[in-house]
Amino acid sequence: MQQHPSIIAGLLLALLLLFSCSSGEEILKEEIPPVQPEEKIAVSFSGRIDLVETKAGNEGTPETQALRKDVNVTIRAYMQPSISQPAAAPQSCRDYLAADGGGLAVKNGEEEMFLTAGTYTFYALS
Repeated sequence: MQQHPSIIAGLLLALLLLFSCSSGEEILKEEIPPVQPEEKIAVSFSGRIDLVETKAGNEGTPETQALRKDVNVTIRAYMQPSISQPAAAPQSCRDYLAADGGGLAVKNGEEEMFLTAGTYTFYALS
């Protein structure tokens, strides 16, 4: 009895997939160390952030345009202890200057924003 080659190839592929799966074994061998609760991480904002101004037009519909260079932007970071409990006061606040292409640079040579690990909501005001 002669078997079709695709049947044999399919069976071999199924066996290969079955034996290549392992229960509970991690594929990622390099461990990333966890962030300690007291450790602060630098937060920066790049030109890929969606920075826009909205103004009411004649018809009452907002017009959107990119921020102009040298516009002052204040970014506030509010930590959220839980989804249902937003923070009342900002955890951190920094002043930035808008650059060409929507990028941001920290104003007056201040240091970057540093935050502890957690969930944050960011607000940019200009």
